[in-house]
Amino acid sequence: MSRHSGYAQKTGDMLLPVHNAGSDAAAVRATSEFWKTFGESKGEIWYRLPGGFLAEFNEKVVQVRAVYDKKGNWVYSIRQYTEKELPEEIPDQVKSRYYKDTIGVVKELIQPQNTVYLIHIENGARWKTVRVADGEMEVVQDFRKR
Repeated sequence: MSRHSGYAQKTGDMLLPVHNAGSDAAAVRATSEFWKTFGESKGEIWYRLPGGFLAEFNEKVVQVRAVYDKKGNWVYSIRQYTEKELPEEIPDQVKSRYYKDTIGVVKELIQPQNTVYLIHIENGARWKTVRVADGEMEVVQDFRKR
């Protein structure tokens, strides 16, 4: 996996600046899709993956990763942040059941068909990861602290 900032076209496994693009239509398409979704001038870093492309950038306190397939089509995005950036109804739902727990890191998985929140919570004795999607909530990881 190669890493380069502001890049759009591959040569080997490296990505070249978009103004040098020409032969790799997939890299150009991925860049175009990225710009349509997130806007230009994000300072993103592009990676060439075996199955496509990954763009990473930060929007204030939110870390964003966008994944594109080998044809340059968007597949999914992951946003990582804290409770403050969650839509209001999500922490309300989590705290209705886990009212003594503290919400830590949140990973928001955005896919074409839905959005899934993986919310890490903890109390004095346990760490849990709660999955929230389509109004449903379930614990997907549960660890006892030592």
